[in-house]
Amino acid sequence: MPTTRRGGLRGLMAAVYPLLNVSTLTTVSTGGVFQGIAPQGTAKPYTVIEAPRSEKWNAMQQSGEDDRFYVRAVSERGDYGEALSIIAVVIQLLDGERPSITNHLTVSLSWEDTRVFPDPEMVNGVPVFHALAEFRSLVDQVS
Repeated sequence: MPTTRRGGLRGLMAAVYPLLNVSTLTTVSTGGVFQGIAPQGTAKPYTVIEAPRSEKWNAMQQSGEDDRFYVRAVSERGDYGEALSIIAVVIQLLDGERPSITNHLTVSLSWEDTRVFPDPEMVNGVPVFHALAEFRSLVDQVS
């Protein structure tokens, strides 16, 4: 039985992006959906899949991962309502999904928590708000 993981986190991030880059989300996140960072000057509101981290866990003698990642919605509407609305769509799209990852099995993908905070600086005199949702996925190695 294998005792070392093969890195399902990269595959998970690649599988999550197409689940979010759909019209259901892009109609409210009109600036787009990005991985890691949005390009400078991106029109708001936009969504970013960011900050993945992974921990090893063992199940039935096989190596797996407890992966956590964040999805951030960024808005400049003057309050946090738009950013929270975008995150509500993200949660609908991801919570309970089991994306397909080569050589791995997604055991679960679930929403854990959402936090909202203002950007420390205003953009052109308008406050920018961030809503940050944390997701957890258990990914098991199958080969």
